Amino acid sequence: MSLADELRTLRSEYMTAPFWFWNDVMDPQEVRRQIAEMSRQNIGGFFMHARMGRVTPYMSQEWMTAVKAAVDEARQRGMFAWIYDEDGWPSGFGGGAVNALGEEYLQQYATAEIIPCNGSVGPKLDRPKYIIAAYATGKKVNGFGDCHRLDPNDLPGSWSRLPATCRERLVVFRRELHNYRRHFSPEAWADGYVDVLNPKVTRAFIGKIYEAYRREIGKAFGGSVPGVFTDEPSYHELGWSEPVVRLPMSPVLEREFEKRYGAPLLDNLMTIAFGGPEAIRARWCFYSCLAHLFSHNYTRILAEWCQRHKMVFTGHYLLEEHPRCATHVIGDPMLHYYYQQYPGIDHLGKDLDLKDFWSSARVLVKQASSIAHQFDKPRVMCETFAGGGWHFGIREQKWMADWQYAMGLNLVCQHAFHYSLRGFRKRDYPPSLSFQQPWWPLSGDLGAHFARLGYLLTRGRRVVNVLVMHPIESFFATHEPGGYPWPNDPMNESLKKLVEYLLAHQIDFDFGNEALLKRHGRVDGAGIRLGSASYDAVIVPHSLTWRKSTLTMLRKFAAAGGRLYFVEPVPTHVEGQPTDAYGPLLEEAMSLGHWQAPEFRQCIADLVGPAARRACRVLGNDPRNLDIMVMHRRTEEQDIFFLTSGAKTEHTASIVFDVPGFPMQVDTVTGRLLPIPHTRENGECRIDPSFDFAKSYTICFKRSRRASLPTPETQVSQNTLCRPGDPLPYQIDRDNALILNRGELFIDGCSVGIMSTLDAEQALAQHGNGPQAFMRFTATSETRVSGAELLLETPENFEIKIDERVVPVPAQPLWFVDPCMKRVPIPGGLKPGENTIELHFRWRQGLEIEP
Repeated sequence: MSLADELRTLRSEYMTAPFWFWNDVMDPQEVRRQIAEMSRQNIGGFFMHARMGRVTPYMSQEWMTAVKAAVDEARQRGMFAWIYDEDGWPSGFGGGAVNALGEEYLQQYATAEIIPCNGSVGPKLDRPKYIIAAYATGKKVNGFGDCHRLDPNDLPGSWSRLPATCRERLVVFRRELHNYRRHFSPEAWADGYVDVLNPKVTRAFIGKIYEAYRREIGKAFGGSVPGVFTDEPSYHELGWSEPVVRLPMSPVLEREFEKRYGAPLLDNLMTIAFGGPEAIRARWCFYSCLAHLFSHNYTRILAEWCQRHKMVFTGHYLLEEHPRCATHVIGDPMLHYYYQQYPGIDHLGKDLDLKDFWSSARVLVKQASSIAHQFDKPRVMCETFAGGGWHFGIREQKWMADWQYAMGLNLVCQHAFHYSLRGFRKRDYPPSLSFQQPWWPLSGDLGAHFARLGYLLTRGRRVVNVLVMHPIESFFATHEPGGYPWPNDPMNESLKKLVEYLLAHQIDFDFGNEALLKRHGRVDGAGIRLGSASYDAVIVPHSLTWRKSTLTMLRKFAAAGGRLYFVEPVPTHVEGQPTDAYGPLLEEAMSLGHWQAPEFRQCIADLVGPAARRACRVLGNDPRNLDIMVMHRRTEEQDIFFLTSGAKTEHTASIVFDVPGFPMQVDTVTGRLLPIPHTRENGECRIDPSFDFAKSYTICFKRSRRASLPTPETQVSQNTLCRPGDPLPYQIDRDNALILNRGELFIDGCSVGIMSTLDAEQALAQHGNGPQAFMRFTATSETRVSGAELLLETPENFEIKIDERVVPVPAQPLWFVDPCMKRVPIPGGLKPGENTIELHFRWRQGLEIEP
């Protein structure tokens, strides 16, 4: 089949699949209606996401009725209904069913308390049964100097026998159970998250949620129900201002730590928490152990269950975008991606890369796409656009998603499609990218673009020759658990710079994970092979420590003639212990210099560029060229390039391709192949494309004779040209609306002031249930408006008056924009001048006043 034939048909599996917020009463007919809306705009599936505002009880028979309706409608339309495995997030507590099983299922911490002491009199401790370790120390609370572990049951009697130098402070670690109310859920069981390090907990989660879905819709598994999304599980919450040092803890962790390292974990708590001479080694051991347990006892178990039932396991993990934060809460993101059939990430916000502490979006994407390339995983999922705002439209979606596709993602999960906008739901991480939007009828072309792009960027394999060793275990070794927000993190900044500069020079690369390199890596000639991928060049970034197995492999690679590069500062430890073993290796490797040096970016271009054997290069010194991202895939018949720019201003670039064949541009909206102007010189093909906001190019070089390619098509524009200042013809495609979201609030007849409806709810909440209230709005019109309607959520909760006249509410009102927004006809319409609209009600908690 020719490429033109392949592109003629849109395939649902390559379309987007949005987060569909199930956030109200789930009516099966409304479920089917909304799926039909998605289908018409080339949306290929959806994730059924239980969300704040949900009224239908989670996992109830009514819930399953709606699920079955969604699965059936998806099947009829050739779409895919994905399971979301939790009631809100983070995944694991099973809608309260798992954490209700008892304390042994709850997430635990070792929380430090520092108690000043009178040197001669020992303290008497409260809550002794929760104390798991106690240390006597000097004025400095760390592992330096005198520090003695105590038996808490011997206090205060043993205090006097301690050296005077360590009787200044007592540090007590108490076992603390997780207790954090999930604000998205009204049920009391929302207190307490679960121990994701414990396989018993994961299997209970499967029993309560996964098996329940299998009983109800298991016949569709692997068909119209392709897989499961897990959302932001973690072994620790970040805590935006940690008041104390709090370490993840579990009986499973204690056993595994001692098994691996031959020492009790509790003997090392002081050093892990507060530092000391052995802190680098202790912290490396601690977080390595956590990373292994979480990925092995949570992600692996769920992924294997999905595999057995012909399902795909995907989703994303908390704070995976920043290695320092990942260390604190999830360990090693790439180990999770290794087990997932479709590795998944979350790219929040409306910018490609935030210019602050969190700006590691390139690192985030490459972590997942590297695993997919190395272990033949066909798709990489990205939850994206959350918090973009209500103005986030078609162009913004394309601009951001194209950038993600260029780095290796190929399954977009839009955040989000809101089933309902009633009340506070409209403020739940907008936008809603669904039928509520005015641009929705025009979004089918965007869906077609994503579908064809997703198809093309799963053909063949990525062309990558460079491996960047991921320094996650150096983050383990240097992590101070009480140091949030960890400002001025040089290792993170240097990694970001390295990744940014490589991609700016069209040097594609994969990250190499140490744990996976040990399991699946080997030196192959003058290259390194990891899984099914091979590399001619290896870069060791700014780091502190590497495994013995990694050091051994790098030595073999360099001895075989492989190109090895180091970024300064160079490592000084092996598995957290100081060593001089890197000396001979550094002599054989090339230095890229210090990451803060002015010439660092140019060193990467000059030294790594030739080794990368780039098939695509952007010429010239325009700084906007550094924003051009390139994806190169190769099949048996052709080379496929996808190019996009993160810049928002128009500019023209000169780009050369060192591949055989003739270039054809793919129109991803229509599927047509179009010639693209080009020149050839010295075997290279040059094009000069113009980039602008959200503009991208998909170019295929087919290894065939020119005669077999399609001929240019002549296109005649159907647009009418208008001169500046001329009237522009237009037509309104939906009723015009005036938003009344500010009015005067009266409580028990007294004016409280003019305020927004949201502020009015907060003011009323201070009065408890019962007061009589009304809110007065005004609308001014220059002419009489017949046929005017008042749009109101839950009109049945109010007595409506317009100019003192009571307005009747229809028994079954029509809706506008969203089914929750009811049309109430205004008898006689609006008069010229000021019109007064009043909503009268008796206030009760839970009542919402919405425009």
